[in-house]
Amino acid sequence: MALIKCRECGAQVSAKAKACPSCGAAPKKPMSMLRFVGYVIAGFVLLFGIRACHDAQQAKLTPAELAAHEQARTTRQAEEAKKAAEKKARDDEKACSNDVSAFVMSQSFVKQRLKAPASADFPNITSEGVKTSYMGDCTHQVLAYVDSQNSFGAKIRTKYYVKLKNKKGTDDWQLLDIKIIE
Repeated sequence: MALIKCRECGAQVSAKAKACPSCGAAPKKPMSMLRFVGYVIAGFVLLFGIRACHDAQQAKLTPAELAAHEQARTTRQAEEAKKAAEKKARDDEKACSNDVSAFVMSQSFVKQRLKAPASADFPNITSEGVKTSYMGDCTHQVLAYVDSQNSFGAKIRTKYYVKLKNKKGTDDWQLLDIKIIE
């Protein structure tokens, strides 16, 4: 004899009992295997019925209507692809035109040419004497300065000009021109 839990009071009740001996509530009967199989079969019949109705509706369409539906679907997909490409181009251009990234990358190109790169002290992008400009096509010009040690160990201020280009959609930068004015 199987025992089940009463849904009202939680007491153990025989699966064959008509009411819980503790509280009098009708016990929850477990689902029989036959009923479960019936639900599964009904679900499959419903799914196949929906699919059959869809296929029957498609079969009623003339070849011209089917072609029109296919053309509309193709047009929608093309429009979605075009919008995605335009969004990517806007995002790439926005990332490409970032003056802060260009300023930071210009510093690494300048550091490579200093006598004592570890002593380099660069200004902020908002400091006086710093100018960055976006020229289009992912190209930037940076005019700034760096305080660093020279060959004799004295810290001097050196102005520089860097023209650099970002490879669109990446973090790669190419040095186009550099002038260090001592």
